[in-house]
Amino acid sequence: MIPKIISEEVKYKGQWFDVVAQNLDLGNGKTDIWESLKMGQGVATVALDDDNNVCIGREYKVVHRDFIYTIAAGGINTDSEKVLKDQAIRELREEFGFNARRIEKIATVMNDGRSSLRWHIYLARDIYHDPLEKDPGEVIETLKVPIDEAIKLMLTNKTHSIALLGILLVKEKLKL
Repeated sequence: MIPKIISEEVKYKGQWFDVVAQNLDLGNGKTDIWESLKMGQGVATVALDDDNNVCIGREYKVVHRDFIYTIAAGGINTDSEKVLKDQAIRELREEFGFNARRIEKIATVMNDGRSSLRWHIYLARDIYHDPLEKDPGEVIETLKVPIDEAIKLMLTNKTHSIALLGILLVKEKLKL
C-alpha cells in the first residue's frame, strides 16, 4: 500500500533547501512522520574535448572541508528543458571556463529517498574557452584528462557521486 500524506510542515526554510516533515497514513491503521529535504534540481555537465579528454575539477567543498573531484554542476529551480540546458552550459563556463557547440541531455536521476533533488546530466562536446566569473567562494582547479584516468581519480579519491555517474554514463554511451 502506498502511504498517504495527511499533512506537511516546513520545519526549516533555507536558501537551497527546506526540511519538510510529512505525517503519513501507512494504510494499516498506523501513521509515521517522514522528514525529507525539499530541493530544486541540479544540472551536471560532462565536457569532452576533441581528443575525448574529460574536463574535471578539483573543487574545495566547505561541507567536506576538503577538495573533491567533480564535473561542472549546480542547482536551479525550473522544469523548463531549455533553462536546464542553458544552466548546464552556464555552470561549465563559470566553473571550468568552457562553452560547448554541442550539448545533449543523457540522463535524469533521483538523488535518494530523503531528498526531492533530481540531477539532469548533460554531455558537452566541441568545447572552447569562454569563461564566466566564478561564484564567490568557489575554488576550482580544472583538469583535462583521459576518461579512464578521470574514473580512476574519482574511484580513489573523494568525489561528487553525480560526477562519477555522469562520466560512466558518457563512457558507456560513446563506447570509449
